[in-house]
Amino acid sequence: MRRLTTLIALLLSFALLAASCGDDDTSTSDETTTTTTEAADADDPDPVDDSDSETGTETEEPTSPDVELTASATGITEEIIRIGLAIPDVSAFSNSGDQAARYQVVVDEINDNGGVIGRQIDLVIVEWDLLDSSGFDAACVELTEDEEVFAVVSRTPANFGDMTCFTDLGDTVTINGLDLDAAQAEQSDGKLFSVLSDTSAALLGGIELLSDELADAKIAITAADDRGGQATADELAALLTDLGFDVVATTFSTVAYSADPVASLTEQDRFAEIWNSEGATHVIGIGNGVVGAAYAIDNLDLEGDMVLITPNLNPRTLNSLGADLAVLQMIGVAAPSPGTVAEQGLHGMPECISLIEEKLGETVIFFPEEEELNALPSTFQACAAFDFLTAALEAVGPNPTRDEFLALTDAGFSFEMTGAATASVAAGKSYMNDDAGTIYDWDGTAFTARG
Repeated sequence: MRRLTTLIALLLSFALLAASCGDDDTSTSDETTTTTTEAADADDPDPVDDSDSETGTETEEPTSPDVELTASATGITEEIIRIGLAIPDVSAFSNSGDQAARYQVVVDEINDNGGVIGRQIDLVIVEWDLLDSSGFDAACVELTEDEEVFAVVSRTPANFGDMTCFTDLGDTVTINGLDLDAAQAEQSDGKLFSVLSDTSAALLGGIELLSDELADAKIAITAADDRGGQATADELAALLTDLGFDVVATTFSTVAYSADPVASLTEQDRFAEIWNSEGATHVIGIGNGVVGAAYAIDNLDLEGDMVLITPNLNPRTLNSLGADLAVLQMIGVAAPSPGTVAEQGLHGMPECISLIEEKLGETVIFFPEEEELNALPSTFQACAAFDFLTAALEAVGPNPTRDEFLALTDAGFSFEMTGAATASVAAGKSYMNDDAGTIYDWDGTAFTARG
């Protein structure tokens, strides 16, 4: 966590004297976990004397009395700020271990250092099966209506739960650790945020970095017709045309693989035939469309003739339809991945990772293999989410209302956030990480940032 850098540096000096150990707890609980501690006392500020450089007169600022803390908003009392944590069980897809424990460590560290605006954070944890939509709905109701939290922090993949449930029930501010559904973000009326960068914005910016490389290219664009994919494809096509590129085809999938696998793969093969017939040399995949493109290029044996430009740098998902990624030519265009940022030791990542490793006794691997514990995403996302909440609450003041909090984010607000060179929120801006697109080269097994 960026604001804890100094403290953790001191802790690390002692950590070298003793080895820590512990097993990662991958169990989940059906019960809500709540932690509450007493609020820290506020210090009485000293009076400050100022001298007027022109007149030489001294102006003494009056001593500010202690601010009386009040129950200023739903989930905020005189002593606590109640925050909900909505964590799905993703063990069917990834060995992510005890994700909730990493968030609890971050909250405990904040509380041990005085809390936020004179209050302790009370973390209410609700977990459910990722594939159980009724479980998501129940978690939403429990946190917003039963527990009446001030804000919700979540790690819910887009389309695995309607995040507007949180923002609609009680106007609850929601911070997701993963991607957002574009329509849901728009419907949230400025209450739904992600700690990630905007994939579409990073892609659009990164394509401009490839201008020289794509000078003679014939480009096809493909997107899944969900999460704003078609709108992004149209925007990208217009940008490339304005830059002088030759856009020869755009395709939009209409059949979801989960609904009809055979029809979905047939549609992707038809797209590949269109790209090939139009002489495309490069295919830009948007959203889930890039997964279909990887499959289609490989299935029709076009990998020697087409280069896939992908904002998705995760081989686990890129080959989810069975593509042999080792034979594909690919160029990655995305904001720096968490693994890259961690490997370079940038943007608060070392402090955040060291905190989790010390408290939980687990090793956070930057680029885990399929069978290894994939702890990095929830580690940095826990730090990032509370970087935002802490900074925003402190900026609003000691007795914030929900309207004041939203007025701050709507007006525009910049802050330090783990994993990002710069971060901000503003009206119509849901993705807080401001990092621009970076170019990554594919060697058949992994993406490497271009020097």
